[in-house]
Amino acid sequence: MNKIEQLVMQLCPSGVLYKTIGEVCDKVFAGGTPSTRRSDYYDGQIPWLRSGEINFNIIKSTEKTISEKGLQNSSARWIKPNSVIIAMTGATVARSAVVEIALTSNQSCCAMEVNEGLLDYKFLYYWLELKYEEIKNSAQGALQGINISKVKSIVLPVPPLPIQQEIVKVLDNFTELTAELTAELTARKKQFDYYKNYLLSGEHDDRLLLDNGQPTVQWLKLGEIATDMYRGSGIKRDEVTTSGIPCVRYGEIYTSYGVWFDKCISYTIEDNQASTKYFEYGDILFEITGESIEEIGKSTAYVGQEKCLAGGDIVVMKHKQNPKYIAYALSTQDAQEQKSKGKVKSKVVHTSIPDLQKIIIPIPSIIEQDKIVSILDKFYALTINLQHGLPAEIDARKKQYNYYLNNLLSFDKTLDSNFDGDTILDRQTDRQTRILGEMLEYIQPTPYIVSSTEYSNEHSIPVLTAGQSFILGYTNETDGIYKASKENPVIIFDDFTTSFHWVDFDFKVKSSALKILTPKDTKKYDFRYLYYAMSCIDYKPDTHARQWIQTYSQFEINLPPIYIQQHIVELLDKFDNLTSNLQNGLPAEITARQSQYEYYRNKLLIFDELGGG
Repeated sequence: MNKIEQLVMQLCPSGVLYKTIGEVCDKVFAGGTPSTRRSDYYDGQIPWLRSGEINFNIIKSTEKTISEKGLQNSSARWIKPNSVIIAMTGATVARSAVVEIALTSNQSCCAMEVNEGLLDYKFLYYWLELKYEEIKNSAQGALQGINISKVKSIVLPVPPLPIQQEIVKVLDNFTELTAELTAELTARKKQFDYYKNYLLSGEHDDRLLLDNGQPTVQWLKLGEIATDMYRGSGIKRDEVTTSGIPCVRYGEIYTSYGVWFDKCISYTIEDNQASTKYFEYGDILFEITGESIEEIGKSTAYVGQEKCLAGGDIVVMKHKQNPKYIAYALSTQDAQEQKSKGKVKSKVVHTSIPDLQKIIIPIPSIIEQDKIVSILDKFYALTINLQHGLPAEIDARKKQYNYYLNNLLSFDKTLDSNFDGDTILDRQTDRQTRILGEMLEYIQPTPYIVSSTEYSNEHSIPVLTAGQSFILGYTNETDGIYKASKENPVIIFDDFTTSFHWVDFDFKVKSSALKILTPKDTKKYDFRYLYYAMSCIDYKPDTHARQWIQTYSQFEINLPPIYIQQHIVELLDKFDNLTSNLQNGLPAEITARQSQYEYYRNKLLIFDELGGG
């Protein structure tokens, strides 16, 4: 029995009382915005939160501030630290966060100051996170919002405080890894933004010169670049379907699409639309209505192959440039400042085709656009989110590893000049070639064939194959164990498929098709080097026949002096460890932590109601 279960049995053996937020919070209130836009109302000393900023679990700062006069001119009230706040409208509706500083907010935020004798504020936050989808789906009205009454009516369990605090402690531990990974992605996002703004600022014109010294970059208005610009039409919320013709509504440009996209998330019935406006591959989409001056005119490039419908408050721009380049150029800080210039905030912010046509961006040659897109796409792929960014990082590391693997062992290519192993590759005079059969000897093991039903994780001896599964299971049979260790490893080789694995632990084999390879002379050959060299052999048998003696053992590999072999192994092992950690450790850890967190969150926050047994 764990500590929480013990506390539940001790402190509330008959069940847990459920109460509404209105019953367990001293205050539940919304913020406010100054009634008019005046310069002396904003940019003051008072932190002022907007609902769009509620996208992290902890609020430690705000993007905007208001003055004391601005606070007096609005219905905003001070929110004390250790409160919980929830977005009531907008793209982040139903998202909640813990407030760690004293601040104020706009009217789209609802603050909850808990009764500390009844409720731990973080317990309330975790409950709201658990119920996020349910609260979000209950949003109503044209702006799809929730109100103060709805927030106050949310029901939650209220176990004794010691139980709440122990639950919070457990869930806090699960969120630490996500915070670290988010920080890593934030750093990558900054790196991406830096290169994006640099490559699209014109500051690098020194490398974009023609032979006659004339710059290849032109600074053009969108009106000069566009071959056509027109507004979309219609597509109400209740006209969105799960099938039909793909479509985009303007709010989705804010919430669902990045710099570019290739597939729509929404569909509609084409025949039901009174007016139809289409977009297709390469077109740029702008939203021209929004809640924020800072984000008005957000754009995205469509690079899919289907013909789609553009909804109202969207402008479609056709052109003859690289669509991704245009999209990246329009997402720079300079372009956004042009989009926002002169805009005035009332309830909503608007822009127009004439305003968009005035925006100026650099336009190099198509060849240069393609190069810039190639660079930025790599950074972009690493900054989308945890689910997409890390696999891209894994892929990049794997490619980097394979690059060095092949270059270090081929001796026919040179690496980049900044690679510290390039001097090794220059030692062509020391190079020799040897066939594998001269350097490796093999053992034909007695087959160990056992049905998979006899395998058990309770046993300790792995049964190996050289296929993709590698470890088929575990047995307790001790006869015929093949000894291996980190000091005396072996390579297991499948005679039919030529797949192989490095093994440094005791094992048994599944099939007589396996051979066990060991080095003949460890003073001349680094065994790990031979393993890496085998990885570079591009050979797949086309017949179901044994391969080692007649074919595979006759392949030649490059064999430098032993000290160079060892240095190459040292370099490749670093890449191998990094790739293995990224490939197996980090994503698996993230998935496990996320699943574990959700399991415990659901388990820990669901109680039997008082009197319910």
